[in-house]
Amino acid sequence: HRRRRRRRALRSRLDEIPGIGPKRRRELLTRFGSLEGVRAAEREELEAVLGPVVGRRVHRFFRTAASSEGVE
Repeated sequence: HRRRRRRRALRSRLDEIPGIGPKRRRELLTRFGSLEGVRAAEREELEAVLGPVVGRRVHRFFRTAASSEGVE
């Protein structure tokens, strides 16, 4: 039970994005400091770290999540 709870606590919104694994998640958090930093990053910055395809995917993920939550 403790192991399951620990794994669940270590999940991140970044894990929901296809193409983002542990290594890329670590790169993003190192570069931008936090999930809020990743969310606030411009598309060009994300593309510089992740490449054009995955960078656009991450940018789109947070833009659609923000618009569906009513936050901008």
